[in-house]
Amino acid sequence: SGTAAVTHAQLAESEGYRSVVDAVHAEISTFRNSSARREGGATEIADIGPGNGVHSAEFLLAYSEQWIPPTNYLALAFSRSLMEIALARVATVFPGPARATPWDIESGPTGAIRDWRTTAGPVLVCLLGHTLGNVEAPASVLTHIRESTDHGDELILSVALGSTTASEQFT
Repeated sequence: SGTAAVTHAQLAESEGYRSVVDAVHAEISTFRNSSARREGGATEIADIGPGNGVHSAEFLLAYSEQWIPPTNYLALAFSRSLMEIALARVATVFPGPARATPWDIESGPTGAIRDWRTTAGPVLVCLLGHTLGNVEAPASVLTHIRESTDHGDELILSVALGSTTASEQFT
């Protein structure tokens, strides 16, 4: 957050970060069999922790190519600086209204998603790019998300899983 947002944005240009963005194809493939897909796709997407927007823009582009393009986008994050960077990147692939709202997902639920939604249909809530792996209490965060959404909304969640060698483990 803050001045680290610029560093995070620069990281998005690195080769290592591309592996996170490349996960979009696996996320879309996994999402194909969900109920939202069977209904034609959600028209509103709430993106929790969009970071610098690189992964979010790639996801929105791939989602729009597979299903109907969403009509409404909400970014929710702790860092206002990163949200501004994310919205600028998302705007390059998403022509609809995009809004950013601050939310610390570790502090408790939010009413921002309910206040933002414009349709009675399901909202696709995205928690992508290993955001869940960066919190201290993942189970609490998932509870906060559940309490912040409506019945019928869908959550797509991705995390990077991998094994660590003894030299990579912290002591």
